[in-house]
Amino acid sequence: MSETFAQIVERVKHLSPAEKEQLVQVLNRSPIEGTTQSAKLDTVAADPQQSLAAAQLEKLNLEIDALRNKKNWQELLVKVTPLLSVLIAVSGLLFGGYQYYSQQEKARRNERTEQQLRIQTQIRDNLNHVVSFPGDQKETISTIAFCLEDLKRLKNVLADTGQGQSADDRDFGITPVLTAVISEDCDFNKDRDVLLAFAVPEHWADYEEYLKKHPASLKTILAKYTDALGELQIKAPSYVSQLTLNDDQSEWIEPKGMSSSHGELLRHLEDLVNGFDDHLKMLEKDSPLRAGYVKAFQVATCNRTLTQTKFGISFDPKSDTKAFEDSSKLKKQPT
Repeated sequence: MSETFAQIVERVKHLSPAEKEQLVQVLNRSPIEGTTQSAKLDTVAADPQQSLAAAQLEKLNLEIDALRNKKNWQELLVKVTPLLSVLIAVSGLLFGGYQYYSQQEKARRNERTEQQLRIQTQIRDNLNHVVSFPGDQKETISTIAFCLEDLKRLKNVLADTGQGQSADDRDFGITPVLTAVISEDCDFNKDRDVLLAFAVPEHWADYEEYLKKHPASLKTILAKYTDALGELQIKAPSYVSQLTLNDDQSEWIEPKGMSSSHGELLRHLEDLVNGFDDHLKMLEKDSPLRAGYVKAFQVATCNRTLTQTKFGISFDPKSDTKAFEDSSKLKKQPT
């Protein structure tokens, strides 16, 4: 090879336009595609015009390939752009829906939590009224009745916020507290505390069911009644031991000459007798414990007639001398 590639290129630069056109035509007629690098250099050395034409042709081919590739990408982009737009729109819609649902669900959870907190606060406030009743003379039975009814309503509302559990399945600890107030805190020597023991079962149905399942608590409450009746009997033995009811139990029959001075005592005794009877009915009818509680009532009141009229059974004091020892000392029972 007599000339270097650089020298050939330098010569090509000085070709006239006509000579360059001629070089292109020559290359079109005799392309040098596929030749080796040495052959190409020989060709360029032999014919600079042909070399220029080949270089320009190669450049043109490269530009055409580039344009073709660019066109293919543009066509592909044109085809997929609508699909991409739809995917973006759907993705945005789904994300927006998910975000909205998440916000709504979070708001609902927060609302339920706040509602439960408000209800639990109200339950606690209502229970505080009941718990404080024995020691707070400002509390009234009407207030307690309202609180118990409100507790019933709140219990149902709170149960509705639970996961399918009914109000009967969820006590929220209310009934044990009410039972504890009556069995532990109340003093049945005070008539207002006896009235509380009336109000609770009247306005809270779960109280009776709870005592049926917890006989120890029922036993304690019945004992409180008989203890209080015994205290009244000690205060007015002749009055209590002779007091009785008419046949339909609608009217009290007081001992002759004693009615005017025992009005308050009679009201207290009546509440005790009725409260004892209400709690005694919480036992099963055929319960073997019933007779024992009735015997305790007769021992406390020293009143066999009242016991027979009220409960349909009574006991001969001689049949259990030890149990009726105090009764026989105070007054003989009518037969």
